[in-house]
Amino acid sequence: AKEALANLLVAKNKKENITYDYIPLELMVPYACSDVHYTYLIFKELVLQLSRLSGSTKLYSHEMYLTRLLLETEHDGVKIDVDYLRSIEPQFDAEIEILAKAIYEAVGYEFNIASSKQLISALQSAGVALTKVSKATKAAMDNGDDLDEIKFSVDKEVLEGLAATHPFAAQVLTYRNLEKTKNTYAIGIRELVDDDNFIHPSFNQNVTTGRMSCKDPNCQNIPARDKTIRRAFVVPNDEYIFVFFDYSQIEIRLTADRSNDPTLLSCYPFDGPGKDVHTITLADVVLKQPIEVIQAMEADKTGHMQTPPRGELCRCPKCRYDSYRKDR
Repeated sequence: AKEALANLLVAKNKKENITYDYIPLELMVPYACSDVHYTYLIFKELVLQLSRLSGSTKLYSHEMYLTRLLLETEHDGVKIDVDYLRSIEPQFDAEIEILAKAIYEAVGYEFNIASSKQLISALQSAGVALTKVSKATKAAMDNGDDLDEIKFSVDKEVLEGLAATHPFAAQVLTYRNLEKTKNTYAIGIRELVDDDNFIHPSFNQNVTTGRMSCKDPNCQNIPARDKTIRRAFVVPNDEYIFVFFDYSQIEIRLTADRSNDPTLLSCYPFDGPGKDVHTITLADVVLKQPIEVIQAMEADKTGHMQTPPRGELCRCPKCRYDSYRKDR
């Protein structure tokens, strides 16, 4: 009976919805004890290895200090104005409905806007020539596989490129943003509050990249320009205030300062305009093209080069696919 129940739970629920109280105690106790025991053994071995590396002890102490701060942050959480989130949901519904009607009118028929396949058909029926292929098609092309059909992408980049000549593409983008904001934040955050209307997001120090990440909910991804959702984050009482810090490109600026690299330093001069570090990286490191070529590509969201360097071919998805079909 327990096995049947477990199979039913796995079939009908996501992993995060199956809690430990469904696991028999005789299985849970040895697992929990072993988990703690072996984690401690790994901890002792890693600490021993760290002590042999110059500078690692200080790094470890800093990370442990940060861990304690994050523990306190997760425990305290942040208060949410649940009533406000509930009140703005009908506004999202109304705006989504208006956009959907406008998109249907522009295309000429109703379809599932959330379906990429149906959206591609709608764009093509409106005379849009798609050029960016899907990741699966691109991988097949790179492997030299035979393709029965080419599947296109209608991601944010594609729709932004089409918005200038096809206004309803911009409406689709807005529709997607509203749907995501409504489901992820207006509804999603309400489902995560505790009895006191606090959320307790989980923070990950992510030592591999050096950047923090957050989940349940991802408080680092709250829409910044539209303050609608941010207004739901409130202070617990009058003893607290919110303080906001935003350091522009702080990691790269510190790297430039510490390395004294002339190219990086040229991006952040004390006087006069600097250079865009990402464009320079794309030109010098990724594509190995003159920066003028990269700047010419910026206007075309597909990455198509009207005049590629002599002796070279444009490598945008459409040109690559045309070359692929010609070779076949």
